[in-house]
Amino acid sequence: MNAELGVTMDSPEVVALAFITFLKSGKTAAHIGWPERFFVWLNKVAPALVSNALEKQLPVVKKYAHHKV
Repeated sequence: MNAELGVTMDSPEVVALAFITFLKSGKTAAHIGWPERFFVWLNKVAPALVSNALEKQLPVVKKYAHHKV
């Protein structure tokens, strides 16, 4: 799904190091990666813009979603 959406992922090692750093920091929140931090900010100032962008990706997401009851 990420390849089809053109989304990159951080390696497990990068995420683990960031998580350990976060745990040691005492902070209540953290955002890893430049695009993610940007979209967090953008969602604060223009949530409709982010919602519209995500809505355009919904058909691809639904293709990969598996709902089990």
